[in-house]
Amino acid sequence: MLGGRLAAEAVEAMCTTGGVRWLKLAWKRFMRDHVRVFFILGIMRYFWYLSNNRLKGFVKMCNDRDVKRLTWDASMNQTLVRADPMVPVRILVNDMAHMCDVARA
Repeated sequence: MLGGRLAAEAVEAMCTTGGVRWLKLAWKRFMRDHVRVFFILGIMRYFWYLSNNRLKGFVKMCNDRDVKRLTWDASMNQTLVRADPMVPVRILVNDMAHMCDVARA
């Protein structure tokens, strides 16, 4: 929704002033707030999408209670959220177990 709003504002400004720089500004404004999310998603894609087995492990890992809660909170707040300090540790351990194919289903 934010991307749509920023794009609409940029198109309006471009039509009013005739300057296409507004379109670039909309992109910069969006990325200023979301660059960390895309960076983390890129890292996840790099590790998890290398093979079908890793992708299956990722799907299993997504069933984790902590992962579901953080994903839900991040989606609702449209930003990365802070959690109890042990949550990332549990997720990391679970992550590693799935990557090494030693996790329980």
